[in-house]
Amino acid sequence: MLRIGILLNFIYFLLLAILKEKIISYVWLIGLVYGLEEGFYYSIYNNFESTGISNEERAKFIGSYTAWDAILGMLIPIFFGSLISAEGFGRAVIVVLALVMFQIACSLIFKDSHIPRADKTDLRGYAKLIERKTYVQKSYLLSIFEGFIYNGAFNSIVTVYIIKVFSNSFELGIFTALFSLVTCICGILFAKKVKEQDYQKLLKFSTFFMITGIIFIMIACNIFTIILFNFLLVFSKSLMTLINEKNKFDITNLSDIKNKYKEEYFLGVEGSLMIGRIMSYGIFILFSFATTVVETNLILVIFMLVIFCLGAVSIALNKERRVQENKNHSISKNMLREQK
Repeated sequence: MLRIGILLNFIYFLLLAILKEKIISYVWLIGLVYGLEEGFYYSIYNNFESTGISNEERAKFIGSYTAWDAILGMLIPIFFGSLISAEGFGRAVIVVLALVMFQIACSLIFKDSHIPRADKTDLRGYAKLIERKTYVQKSYLLSIFEGFIYNGAFNSIVTVYIIKVFSNSFELGIFTALFSLVTCICGILFAKKVKEQDYQKLLKFSTFFMITGIIFIMIACNIFTIILFNFLLVFSKSLMTLINEKNKFDITNLSDIKNKYKEEYFLGVEGSLMIGRIMSYGIFILFSFATTVVETNLILVIFMLVIFCLGAVSIALNKERRVQENKNHSISKNMLREQK
């Protein structure tokens, strides 16, 4: 299914390039292909990352992945834009196809043995587990808030504010590249310097900075406040996302879920993200009807409240995840002693 997701990603790219200005008429098709691509790809990838990366090495992996993803996010648009301008769309398709083949070749390295053999999906048993384990409940609540803020309409609203203050696409491109660099630096710091005992402080600071950034643009929307807001947002969002992703994946290697409920757990995470996105775009519809500064600010206040909740749940989950890991380690030590 991972390879199907990769092929669908190629089809998604082709559709965007072929349809161009007609894309609005076929938005349903684009959404369908994108949704299938994400579903097929991450249904396997999540298991790969959970099982293939130990909890001790996860921070290094996630930080490095984020840094490289940010670098490629800066370079690839420039590369393909130049290629299409100089050589035409046909040459760009060849390059993308070569990249897809490379991805498929890499996926062949991961044999089926890398994915744990699980029993038949047991949603009823997993539902009982959710009732007992508050860390799973917190993980799903966190995913709803993340879907609301990170994957939902909040990004679209931020884009609207950015476009308001930049006069041309060149300035916007430079602006986007600079903040991709901020994300890259955050990834490197997370992989190299940030310690687990610092997570609680960073989550608190990140929540405070994101809310502060929104207050700035509510007071005055100009190029200075937009740049300051985006710096605070990108910096804080990057750190919070890194910590939350580590915590959510570390949970899958706790004894209650490992080798038994991983598929069910990730299904719940994706479902929670979807709920958050739907709720967020409902707010975005209200935003489109806002005609006064007061109405717009009221909607921003809603996002501020959700960010506060996101921060609070992130802090609670981080604390409980560490408690559960310590319990697991203690149980493992006791079992080893009994065997000796």
